[in-house]
Amino acid sequence: MHLAFDDKALSWFSDEFGITAPISIRLFPQYNGFGIQHKGYSLAFSAEPATDPSYAAEMNGLTFYIEASDLWFFKDTKTFLFFDEAQKELAVRYEDEASVMN
Repeated sequence: MHLAFDDKALSWFSDEFGITAPISIRLFPQYNGFGIQHKGYSLAFSAEPATDPSYAAEMNGLTFYIEASDLWFFKDTKTFLFFDEAQKELAVRYEDEASVMN
C-alpha cells in the first residue's frame, strides 16, 4: 500500500479544508454505488483526529491517515491523488502494487 499526492492535490486539500494549522485528514472507502478500484465504493476524505491509524504520512503540514478498519480498500494498491486540470477537481488513480513494481 502506498499513497502519492502531486503538489496541486496537496494545495486542493489546503484550500478545500481551509487549513491554517496542522491537520489530520482521514482517507476511507465510502459506499456510493460505483467505484474504480472496488465496485460500490469510492475514496472519501474527512478532517478528523485518528483513532486507530494503520498508515500515516505527513506532507506539507497535512497528515493523511488510514484507519485499520479501512486497510482492505488500499491493500496491494498504489493510490495516486492529483488535480485534474481539465475537470478542475481532485482525481484519483489506482495501480496494483504488482504492476508498479514490474
